[in-house]
Amino acid sequence: MRRIGPVILLFFFLFVSAGKISAQDTSSVVTKTRPNFKQEIIVGDKKYRVWDNYVTFGVGSCLLTNNPYFQLAFGIDFNFHIKQIYFNGGGLVSGQSYGLWNNENVHMGYIPIRHQNEKYSYAIVLDASYSSQRRFAYPPDVYIVNPLRQFGFYTEFQFDKKIDYSTGYGACFFMDLTPKNQIFGLRIDGYLSGGYRGYAPGHYKKPIQ
Repeated sequence: MRRIGPVILLFFFLFVSAGKISAQDTSSVVTKTRPNFKQEIIVGDKKYRVWDNYVTFGVGSCLLTNNPYFQLAFGIDFNFHIKQIYFNGGGLVSGQSYGLWNNENVHMGYIPIRHQNEKYSYAIVLDASYSSQRRFAYPPDVYIVNPLRQFGFYTEFQFDKKIDYSTGYGACFFMDLTPKNQIFGLRIDGYLSGGYRGYAPGHYKKPIQ
C-alpha cells in the first residue's frame, strides 16, 4: 500500500482547519458603529447638522451670599463639541444696576449631558470658574474697592424651546460657588445654533425679483 506523503497530509489539515474557521458562529461578536459627526436632519424644507455648536445668552437676576440685594445679571455661553464630547466657555457680569458691575466671572469646562430634538434643547454644564468680586460694604450701593479674586465651580442648567431647529429661547439657572461667596441666578436666554446647512434638495425657493 502506497504511503501518504507528509505534504498531502499538511494540505488536508489546512483544508479542514479553514472549514472549521469559516463555520464559526459570529452572532456574539459585538460591532461598534462610529457616530457620523456630519450627519444632517431635514426639518421642513431645510437641512440642519445633528452635531451642532450653539450659543446661549441672556439677562436675568441673581443673589450673592455676601450681598443682601438681588442683582441684574448678563451672561453668554459658547457651547461646542469635539467629536461626541461637548464643552462650554462663557462669562457673567452682575451688579445692582446696569453698568455698575461688582462681579465679573469667566468659566470653562464640560457638558456631561446635552440633548435636543426638533422642539427642545437642554444641557447641564460643569465648569471651573474665575471671579473678580467687589464685596458689599453698606447700603445702598457702596462696595469695597479692592476686588476679591477667586477660583470656583460654576454650573448651569440650560433649557430652550426652539422656534426652528437652530433658533429659540428659554431659561438658564446658574450657580457660581467660590470659597467666600456663592451666586445663584436665573436668566432668560436666546438660543442660536450653527447647525443650519441650507435648503433640502428640491426645496430651494428662488427669490422673487
